[in-house]
Amino acid sequence: MGPRYLNPNTLNNEGILLELLANGSEEAYTTVYRHYSWHVYEAAMVYMKEPGLAREIVQEVFLKVWIKRAQFNKVECLKDYLFILSRNCIFDHFRKKAVAIAAQAQLLQRQPLMVNDTDYRVQEQQYSQLLYDAVAAMPPQRRRIYMLAKEEGLSYAQIATRMHISRFTVKNQMAQALQFIRIYIDRHYNLLLPLAAIECFFCR
Repeated sequence: MGPRYLNPNTLNNEGILLELLANGSEEAYTTVYRHYSWHVYEAAMVYMKEPGLAREIVQEVFLKVWIKRAQFNKVECLKDYLFILSRNCIFDHFRKKAVAIAAQAQLLQRQPLMVNDTDYRVQEQQYSQLLYDAVAAMPPQRRRIYMLAKEEGLSYAQIATRMHISRFTVKNQMAQALQFIRIYIDRHYNLLLPLAAIECFFCR
């Protein structure tokens, strides 16, 4: 049997769509994204309340869909799978937020009651350095895409034209860049807090 291709009725035949996705079809992935991304966004908005955060959940969900695409020939119901994936991403967001809030509260307890502007500027510089380090650690293509989007404000289509790559590649690389930055900062967050606490201690 030859390779299968998408047709207007493919979404009605979920088995074919999932098989194509499992085989790495970008067209199948785009079909899934276009059909379900709004549903994921609406579900995320119920909990996140902010459009920007809801869009991050959508990006994270569909990044995981692409990363785990080889497993989709075992998925029985795509809608249920995306619901579970969305729920897990939302819960993970709140779990990380709770950890961050607890860490910040612990830091504030160790700080002097009166904290001057210099302390805040130092912490802002430290976070800026973390972001800079995260971007510097990216693969060259991903780093350039991120810089063009964030520093020059180019759209995905404009970046694709300038770099002579597909818009899908830009979108995929941008999603991976955002996830990498989030993971990088999460990993180094606990290292940053003790450093800030030590600096505050010696400022007393």
